[in-house]
Amino acid sequence: MAGPGDLTTVDKVKRLEKIKELVEEGKTQKQIAEITGIPQITVHRNVKYLENLKVSDLTTKEIAEKRSELYVELLEATLEAKDLFLKYKRQEDALNTRRFWTAWVEAINARAKLYGLDNIKTDNLIQINQQNNYLQEEKVDAATGEKIANALKAAHETKVRAKLEE
Repeated sequence: MAGPGDLTTVDKVKRLEKIKELVEEGKTQKQIAEITGIPQITVHRNVKYLENLKVSDLTTKEIAEKRSELYVELLEATLEAKDLFLKYKRQEDALNTRRFWTAWVEAINARAKLYGLDNIKTDNLIQINQQNNYLQEEKVDAATGEKIANALKAAHETKVRAKLEE
């Protein structure tokens, strides 16, 4: 049996394919270890790796469907927490008001995480906004500016003259 450092990429792929076949046949990790001659801990690690690959094999449509299901549940939880918050706020019940306020905010945060919006830092947004707001104005030389101004004046005078003649 070759050591872990002795395996080529091709050998690793073959090993993973063999383990995948045995898992699909319903073999246990112990049985796979006996059949392949690989230590059981290595089989366990490879099975975990294959499970993670299945997660990453989801299509964008499948991911969108799962997100939409979660979104609906989170939206319902958010609305329920908000309603309970408002109910206890009116009754001036501080303990329950705080409890449902926290639940409401957590539901909103969970929805943000669902779409990856929790990783955005406000510092980054401010920096991007500042970069966009402080762009240097476009300038033209004096001669071109004079031509543009004269053209605008002439067009305006023509328009006013036409209205007066009507």
